[in-house]
Amino acid sequence: MWDSVKEIQFLCERLDFRHICFLKKFLFLHRLLHRLDNGVLKQCFILYSQSVEFVSMCHDFDVVIDICTEQDIHHKIFEHFSCVVKVTSF
Repeated sequence: MWDSVKEIQFLCERLDFRHICFLKKFLFLHRLLHRLDNGVLKQCFILYSQSVEFVSMCHDFDVVIDICTEQDIHHKIFEHFSCVVKVTSF
């Protein structure tokens, strides 16, 4: 039912809600890791980075949070969305 909407979103270079949420989560974690000097938050990140949720998310989107730039993260999320959407020829 939503396939046609996803195709339109993809063709307009927009993400669906699910991928937007993953993008925001990755960007938050990336900024947390690279821009904050708060030791407590860094420890929280270290603990979260060992969780099944985080490891699975990084694996699914092929993101290495401490190596990727924000631009790389955007690209990988959009690339994943393009794999999900089966764009047909008009």
